[in-house]
Amino acid sequence: MLPIVLLLAGLLPTGCADGSYDSTSERLDMMDSPQVESLLQRSAEGEPRGAEQASQSPAALQAMLAYVYDYSFSLPYGAVREVADAHAQACMAAGPSRCQVLEASSYQSGDDSVTATLRMRAEPSWLDGFSERAVADVDAADGALTSRSVTTEDLTAQIIDSGARVRALETLRTRLEALLATRDGELKDLLETERELARVQGELDATKARLASLRARVQMSIVTMNYRTKRSAVSGSALAPVGEALGDALGVFAQGMAAVIYFVAGAIPFVLFLGLPLFFLIRWELRRRRRLTEKATASPPAA
Repeated sequence: MLPIVLLLAGLLPTGCADGSYDSTSERLDMMDSPQVESLLQRSAEGEPRGAEQASQSPAALQAMLAYVYDYSFSLPYGAVREVADAHAQACMAAGPSRCQVLEASSYQSGDDSVTATLRMRAEPSWLDGFSERAVADVDAADGALTSRSVTTEDLTAQIIDSGARVRALETLRTRLEALLATRDGELKDLLETERELARVQGELDATKARLASLRARVQMSIVTMNYRTKRSAVSGSALAPVGEALGDALGVFAQGMAAVIYFVAGAIPFVLFLGLPLFFLIRWELRRRRRLTEKATASPPAA
């Protein structure tokens, strides 16, 4: 009997250039398993492989795009939180199948500045009407739309590849299950087949989860709304740096005085142990020179 590793190496259909399973069928024929061969033939006549789908004309494939929207609003101080909360409530009222709130936060800065962020996942048809209402709400609150952007990511190839991978893994899982059900081999071969089946099942679950995530990104768009306080020509926050500087002036002066005190305190030992001996040495030298000068002046000149 061929080792089970060699058998499993040919089971994955992605290695066949023409989408057939001839090499795998030969291996299974050698094991004289009519049930497995019948299963193999049914699988070979199933749906097309991902490579064949990807090779179709681009016009025949519907582009699967993930959209990300970004809005920025400028509002009066008192309207920032009110408008942001109203938009979050509108999303929650639409239900999780149409809109999901991913993040809702606000931040207070000073007495006249507040910012808020609302991040949602929304169904495109609902989002069209909501975005218009959101801009109207901001206008009604004496605010303005300051920026708007949209980015797209084409997930068509990733979704097709993931779908083909899921089908291939499902086919491989079915064949492994058939091998376990119809073959009586050595214990080590059966255990190896069971381990391979568990590995394939784990990879299949992960691929399905990835495929579901990709499809969710296509079905529902990501929307980020940023709200900030509208700045006036002269505001308290604009003069805040001056007030902070005046308030810190006393502290800066105290720090300077502390630095002087530290310097004096650090210099005293040097003055005591080095300065005093040097002072007395200089004083003694000056006196000695003065005595020599007086002595020379008092002595009469030689005849």
